[in-house]
Amino acid sequence: MIGYLRGECLHIEANICLVLVQGIGYRVLLGARVAENKQVGDALEVWIETVVHEGKSTLFGFLTLREHRWFRWLMQVPGVGGKMAQAILSGFPPERLRVIILDQDQVQLKKIEGVGPKLALRILGELQDRAKKEGLSDVTDPLAGEWGSFKEQDALKALCALGYRKALAMEAVQQESALYPESSSEDLVRLSLRRLALGGH
Repeated sequence: MIGYLRGECLHIEANICLVLVQGIGYRVLLGARVAENKQVGDALEVWIETVVHEGKSTLFGFLTLREHRWFRWLMQVPGVGGKMAQAILSGFPPERLRVIILDQDQVQLKKIEGVGPKLALRILGELQDRAKKEGLSDVTDPLAGEWGSFKEQDALKALCALGYRKALAMEAVQQESALYPESSSEDLVRLSLRRLALGGH
């Protein structure tokens, strides 16, 4: 199962990008905000969610792990398919969507094409606990404020969620952060995964 792609934008039409990776082209469905800012020849790194519907596989691409996580949560809501979930995230980045859900703001959700009153209420109800827990995670996490920067903490959480032991993940993140101080949290996850793989962990 494809989880991540790093390559070059070989062709883009609407919000479908053909990502060239080592001679193989992958058709990736991007969010509208991302697709609008991509051109042929651009480098592209995306986290991938493969959705199979009626025998057809679609690769949905996201620039951040947080967007990917919210996409999965939205897909768990009855009546929300892959394209609808991505349309919602194109309209509202995760931090904004979280506030909308906490505020139970049905009016904002209904601005997304295809989201009617019933579906909006279902999304608000189904994801309220998710939104609350995500907001509390930075406060209740024992690492918060005690280890690393925010992006390092974010990368560590992602690695632990993938099953790596905390001590090993912390070491990998610290080493990669020192080598690449300008890297984002997503970059740190990718670099740390490579280091952990090479180390045999």
